[in-house]
Amino acid sequence: MGVESFYAKLLVKEQEGNNKSISDLISRLTELNINCVPRNENEFELEKFLIMTIFPLL
Repeated sequence: MGVESFYAKLLVKEQEGNNKSISDLISRLTELNINCVPRNENEFELEKFLIMTIFPLL
């Protein structure tokens, strides 16, 4: 039995007055009781089974 990988792209709708920094995202996940552990600058492990990678828009 192998491990499967899935990729999902999340597009955030801009709303006036919302801060979209990575630290704000992590804070919001914490408020929702989602365990978020940084693996490196743009990669985070959620709930010990999901890896979230953040790609900045250019």
